[in-house]
Amino acid sequence: MRGKACSAEFMRRFERLAVAAGWQPHAKRGRLKPVVQALSHQFCLDDMTIYHLLEGIVLQKRVISVTGNTEVPHPTILTEAVRAGPQAEQVAKQAIEEGWTAKQVRQEVRRLKTVESPPLPDGVYSVIVLDPPWPYQVRAEDTTHRARLPYPSMTMGEILKLHIPLADDGILWLWTTNAFMHEALHCLAEWNCTQKTILTWVKPKMGVGNWLRGQTEHCLLAVRGSPPVRLTNQTTVLYGDSPRHSQKPEEFYALVEALCPSRPLLEMFARTRRSGWVGWGADLNG
Repeated sequence: MRGKACSAEFMRRFERLAVAAGWQPHAKRGRLKPVVQALSHQFCLDDMTIYHLLEGIVLQKRVISVTGNTEVPHPTILTEAVRAGPQAEQVAKQAIEEGWTAKQVRQEVRRLKTVESPPLPDGVYSVIVLDPPWPYQVRAEDTTHRARLPYPSMTMGEILKLHIPLADDGILWLWTTNAFMHEALHCLAEWNCTQKTILTWVKPKMGVGNWLRGQTEHCLLAVRGSPPVRLTNQTTVLYGDSPRHSQKPEEFYALVEALCPSRPLLEMFARTRRSGWVGWGADLNG
């Protein structure tokens, strides 16, 4: 989450969290933004990762106050526990008391997310947007590494077994990254969909990477049958910023709604609720 990460609303939330984390000298309005930018440049962390690190510090303080255990756990344990949402404190407490590894914390968070995910809605959908949590495994235990996981992932076996309720004449938009292009194509074949083209999202700022710093994501446009499209001036390049980590830009949804006239619309692994769409995913609970 870069660019809009330093919007006024984000900075207000960040300032409150900074105070709770003990960053009082920098928490005054106007003084925290340069600190966030310095951390971002020095350690190659995006703003949302820094935010989660702060959340981890706050969570640690709460757990220590409950358990009385002042031993500082590996930072990854706390930042991974944050992903459990309302149950973060419970997960962190158990992880600290039982000496879990970061991998065990991720497994528990994934289990909770799976349990909390609602069942897929009934029926079939003319258009589906799917943004699965691909199984990044690159030095996931290392909090200083650029490719550290910001969210719990699924295995390829779990992703391939997903039920995709696409109509016989439907369009599937499958988000992927450079690292998982091959796997994404394999998923389309497994789900009986045919790739037609690739939409590339060019982000305003570069992110993480092992060989090159990433600044793009890709969305495979695939079909089942012969769905209608309303092509006007839409191209294979998408520009736009993301309001938060892993959330796609508003420009993408506008493109889909304009290009694909058929309804209903379904977003799987949705981060937020959207007017005119059916959303599915653990992040929508509550």
